[in-house]
Amino acid sequence: MLIPASMKERFRIRFENNMCDVDGRSFNSEHVVLVSPSWTKIRMSDEGIYMEAEYESPPKTNSYGNHIIVGATGEKYLPVWDSLKGEAIAEEDKILGKGELGIRASANKHYITLEVLDKNKGSVLRLYGNEVELEGDAIDFVNVLGIHYQSFYVKTARNSKTEIIRENDKIKIKISK
Repeated sequence: MLIPASMKERFRIRFENNMCDVDGRSFNSEHVVLVSPSWTKIRMSDEGIYMEAEYESPPKTNSYGNHIIVGATGEKYLPVWDSLKGEAIAEEDKILGKGELGIRASANKHYITLEVLDKNKGSVLRLYGNEVELEGDAIDFVNVLGIHYQSFYVKTARNSKTEIIRENDKIKIKISK
């Protein structure tokens, strides 16, 4: 019997500040790494950092000290900065990109710094705001640090399109195939 794609079971991960819930199992962790999630949403503001993600098949979970690695396979996959092959173009209050990009956000005392890295080594595009929302289904890697560090790094997939828009003090990021 065939099951419609909309009814297939999805495996969910939630992370809020230092609590991580992986498909019903809870972990107290400040550092969570996701490898190849099928969908991810991250929200960061002065209230903290919140992440939600889904996998289409049961993810493998490994715990190393105070951090958790969740992935579709058991492989350890940590991308390096030199592997980025995408390109990002800055316009006024907007950044458009395609291909593999690195998106890094970190909270300071009064604002959030968002940085976009591409194939041009040494070139970093920056936006500043009070809140960041990221949502996408073309993400290779997510690295989230909780309450003490409040930062995240996302590597987009090779075939992705990225749109980053700053409206007032809110930065919205859409990553799609």
